[in-house]
Parts: sequence; C-alpha cells; structure tokens
Amino acid sequence: MFEISILLMIFSTGMLLLVAMLNRQSTAIHMPSVKSENCNSGLLETDNQTDMHAERAKKPPPMNASDQFIQTMSATFAHLQIGIAVFDNNNELSLFNPALSQHLGLRPEWLLKKPNLPGFLDRLRDTHILPEPVNYTSWRKTFMKIERSAMKDDYREDWDLPDGRSLRVVGRPHPSGTVVFLFEDVTNVLAMERRFRAQISNLENIINTTATGLIAFDRTGKVIFQNNTMKRIVGADYDSNSIQEFSCMMQAVFYPTPIWGDLRQYVEETERSAWQASVETQTGETVLVNVEPMPTGDTLCEFHFLIKINQDTCDGLACAAQ
Repeated sequence: MFEISILLMIFSTGMLLLVAMLNRQSTAIHMPSVKSENCNSGLLETDNQTDMHAERAKKPPPMNASDQFIQTMSATFAHLQIGIAVFDNNNELSLFNPALSQHLGLRPEWLLKKPNLPGFLDRLRDTHILPEPVNYTSWRKTFMKIERSAMKDDYREDWDLPDGRSLRVVGRPHPSGTVVFLFEDVTNVLAMERRFRAQISNLENIINTTATGLIAFDRTGKVIFQNNTMKRIVGADYDSNSIQEFSCMMQAVFYPTPIWGDLRQYVEETERSAWQASVETQTGETVLVNVEPMPTGDTLCEFHFLIKINQDTCDGLACAAQ
C-alpha cells in the first residue's frame, strides 16, 4: 500500500506539471527574410543556407520540454511492476505500461486502440479476467463515478481472479479530467496475511484453552488482554477494564490479602522485577499468582491453580508408569 500511495503522489504531480507545460507551450516565431543588395553575397548566403539545412536534416529535431517529460515518465512507468492505466478527459486510454498487459492479459494491440473506460471494463469481463460481481451494472456505475470525480475517496478494492491471483486496484480521479488506475499483484501478500491471521487464531485458541488464567495491563493500568480461564475465575457477570476494577473483583473472589494493592502500584512503576504470591479462594483453592514485567512496559499476571491429586489417582498413575 505504501508503494501505491507514493506512486499515486508522483503521478499526480507529474500530471500537474505536464498540463502546465502544455498550457505554456508557445507557438513558433517566424522571422521575415532579409534580401541582400549584393547579388554575389545573396548567392553565397543561399549556398550557406543550403549547407546548414543539409546538416540539420541529418540531426533529429530537438524535443520540447513536454515531449521530454512524457518520454521520461513513459520510460519510468515501463519498468514498474504495477500496472498503470490512464484515461484522459475524453474517456480514452491514453497511457499504459507493459505491466498492465501482463496482469490483465490484454494484448497491447487492443490497448493501443485507446478503448474507453466502459469498454475496458467490458473487455475484462468478457475475457473472464474481471471477477463477476453480484450486480455488474451497479459495480460499473462505481467506476463511472471515478471518471466524473464524483467519489470523495480513492477507489480501492481487491480482485480475486479466476486463476487464483489477487489484484489490488486503486483508482484516483485527477482535476484535469483524467483518471489513473493502478493494478498491483498482491497474491503473495494476501497469502502471507492469511497465514499470519491463521497463526494468530491458533495462538489465541491455545491461550484460551490453557488452565492458567492470564491477564495483562498496560502502563496506565488498562486491561489489554485476558484469556477465557481468567474470565471464568473472575466470573461471567464481571468485566474489568482497569487494574482498579480488577483488584476490587479479586477481593471478592479471594480471601483478603495485600497483594492487590501491591499489584496496582507495580503496574505504574518503571524499574520492576518479577514476583509471586500465593492466595486462597473463598472455596479453599490455592492459587499461585506470578507477576512479570513485559519488554513493552506492560504487566502480565498468571494465575496457576494448584490441583490436589488424591491417593487413588497417585496409585493409578504409578501403576501406569510401571
């Protein structure tokens, strides 16, 4: 996304400069010829002019500033991996780069015919490059809004192509009446994001399945995370958002102990070290509380329940071990 934003900014600046150049482009000035009074000198001047015209014919005519600017932009965009399609104020495709043909599978010969934006979209649909939307007519009108600069924000959408690729499409109208579309292949990026989200989901499931209650506070004492086990300890009817609310709830769950006041002070301290304490619930269960500082400055509290195994269970485990 960062690359697309930078490219849009560069392109918009370039279009503004190009329009300014074309508006300021001056017409050629024709100087009247002066006749020489001397016939011989006139013949000599004619010969010199002929030689000069012959030398000039050998050299290519110099490009003006606008032509040089267009050539520079075209050479730059030709090496980009992001497909570019520019539709002018006549609604015709006026500029595209090789990456556009590569991403969309459109032949350069057809693109050189300068199709308009509706025809461009219809071509993508007919060649099964464009993902079929639920309502194509409504979706097509969205692009027409971009063309008329009727959209407040840029058009941004990810297209899932039939061949398995994913294209990120960005459209931006320009004050001069042109519209630029960028097509970026984000197949690998989206696949990486899906894998990352799957790993996060698995990690959350593991944390919520463990028998240890976990709760974390930031430096201001705000609760930033708690797993399902911690919620069961506190109770489904209680919901704490700060260390103050959490400590009040703990006084109702456990027998009176000064560690909750210590925890409130510990969260706001800068130089800290891990510590632990043993508390007892109102039902007689012993819980070991571990308090640890995190590298980010947050605080993590762990609630470990000490499970008592009766003698019959111990004998069964011993027999199984033998």
